[in-house]
Amino acid sequence: MDWEFFWSSEHGRDRLLRDRLEDYQGRAAAARSQQRRQFERQLGELRGDLDTRLTALTRAFDAYVELDDVREQLAGFPEQARARRRATEALQALAEGRQPEPLDDLAGYWLPAAVNALRPDGRPDPAGVGVALDRDATSTRRFLTGVLGAAGHGRAGARHAVDSLATDRWDDAQQLIWLAVADRVFGAEAITHLHGVVRPALDAVGDEGWTQWLADRGAGIDAQLDWVIAFYQPEADPEPDDGARHRDDLQGVAMIEITEGSPPEQPLIARARQLRMMVRDPMTEPADAEPNPGVEVAHVLQRAALAENGPAGARQLARRWLAPYLLGVLDRMPTPTPDEPVVLRAKSAAVNVAVTAAGPDPKDLAEAERWVRERHTPSNTPLIRGGAIAGGLLVLAVVCLVLTWTWLAVLLAIAALVVGVRGFWEWQQQQQLVLDGQDAMARLHESVQQTRVQAERQDELHAELIRKRIDLITEAKQRVAESA
Repeated sequence: MDWEFFWSSEHGRDRLLRDRLEDYQGRAAAARSQQRRQFERQLGELRGDLDTRLTALTRAFDAYVELDDVREQLAGFPEQARARRRATEALQALAEGRQPEPLDDLAGYWLPAAVNALRPDGRPDPAGVGVALDRDATSTRRFLTGVLGAAGHGRAGARHAVDSLATDRWDDAQQLIWLAVADRVFGAEAITHLHGVVRPALDAVGDEGWTQWLADRGAGIDAQLDWVIAFYQPEADPEPDDGARHRDDLQGVAMIEITEGSPPEQPLIARARQLRMMVRDPMTEPADAEPNPGVEVAHVLQRAALAENGPAGARQLARRWLAPYLLGVLDRMPTPTPDEPVVLRAKSAAVNVAVTAAGPDPKDLAEAERWVRERHTPSNTPLIRGGAIAGGLLVLAVVCLVLTWTWLAVLLAIAALVVGVRGFWEWQQQQQLVLDGQDAMARLHESVQQTRVQAERQDELHAELIRKRIDLITEAKQRVAESA
């Protein structure tokens, strides 16, 4: 029962009913407002989602329409498309050991000349290769590199593999070629020639760049030296590869060059590839049509050297090529030399003495000893003064006694006794001062000796650190030199 409503008057009940009605109306209004805000937010999200989807579908439809136009334009190059199909068939025939039928030559297109130059024995026709190189050297080199490497004729494609990597940056296809070269798919000579090609890129990193690269491997010189020693642990050389491990990758490199098309087709093929992606996934923003700039050669080699679980051939080769630059960093590291002896301060009371492993500073020690002696030298003045006064009082007491001045004699005798006792107490204080001085001097020399031992220990520790640093530098240089 609501007792407030029960005990209220009629006017009070009207007021209570009116307050409660206003409270219910306020709650209802707040609930409606909250529901309206939630509905507006959900409607906005739905509208935004619908707008996004509508935009994506519109973009996909436009891409589909444009793709149809691009296909019509590509249909204007039937001979080039036929050449690509026949090139794929020719590669299949060569893989089976058969001489494929020659492709019809197309003016300005490198692919027919490059395919016609291939032979089942793995030795391309130099004249045909020359024609293809004149038309498009980059595509021809990559194509021949992929085909010959995948077919097990890597030595015949060694020059093309190295020439295809003679750039400042390597894209994905070039990095696949680099991995195959490192595994000796193209022979040892290809590795030698490639080293000469990439050396300028490694030189361009500079002394500061290599120093910073090593600094990123560990905090502090000792940590960096430990890393270098572990980095160049002896490792067995991998077996040469005849192309089997890299066959799929090298075939993919060749197929990339085939599908790129002839020069007039290349922008259309690239656009068609982008449009197909837009149609396949409308919600994804269209990919940038600009070519992949690739990765700097030095960064590729550094990454390969650090890849503990990466291809062993690339890792070992990269580490060997990086070794001279790390040797340079090690040579530039400051060789630690013994510093001046450690100087510590021996403290005793308010006295400080400079101390090394060889002993205390003579001037400081003499000054400290003088300070101790000055403050602990006894004074005989109070004793002499007290004795004289006591003696004088006793003489007067005797005189008074002779004159029968008994009470005065007694008083003088008592006074002499008091003065004598005080003098004896002062004499004891002076003797204690001497003992305190001896203790202070002993503490001073003990502190100096302990400090000398500490200085000796610190010098030994520093010398040990220097020996360890020199041994680390020597071992690191030896490990890197053996790898180089």
